[in-house]
Amino acid sequence: MYHKEKLFVSNKDMPESVKKERVIGVERIANVHIPMYIYSPISIALTYYSLAVLHINLLYFSLFFISAFVFWSCFEYFAHRYVLHYEASSDFGKKLMYGIHHGHHDYPNDKRFILVGLEITIPALFIFYGVFYLLLGATYVNAYMAGMVTCYVMYDWLHYATHEYNFKNELFQRYKRHHMNHHYLDDGKNFGFISFIWDELMNTRIGEQYSKRKRVGKT
Repeated sequence: MYHKEKLFVSNKDMPESVKKERVIGVERIANVHIPMYIYSPISIALTYYSLAVLHINLLYFSLFFISAFVFWSCFEYFAHRYVLHYEASSDFGKKLMYGIHHGHHDYPNDKRFILVGLEITIPALFIFYGVFYLLLGATYVNAYMAGMVTCYVMYDWLHYATHEYNFKNELFQRYKRHHMNHHYLDDGKNFGFISFIWDELMNTRIGEQYSKRKRVGKT
């Protein structure tokens, strides 16, 4: 059953009064280029280190690099569904979740809340590196993380672009429609972003026939 109520507060920026009341006082990123400037060089450095310093076989590098994309698409889906949409009970938890993601749903076009903050993504980078270092070892972790970071940069830019741009490219329009349906038709569906496969497998994808009967986007 699709939600019928209005799923957002405003397509304008979040008022400062709401931000002060409901968001823990961390300055938000309003420019997609900032994380790109940080993480793109990291991806390039990990790739260079893997191929030029560790001399990993190109085939092995490619396999680890691509497998990271598969993991990311899965992680992204389940993190979005079960972590970012988590309903906290404490006041602190509510403010934390509002700043991380819930505020993005109330004010979906506020640039400050489209991207996940660096205070989250930088510690996450070190955690992922540590976990996959233990799983893959010192030789292959860099190839794997090069894929992870590259996929994250793609995700960040594409998420930002679906809110801020309207390219005529057919594939981009599919991504935009998929994500806007999550915001404006049913926030309990269409959790995936880089890949739609997990929504298909978990039966959380909004059907095309239903979405075509609705006009979604900025109002």
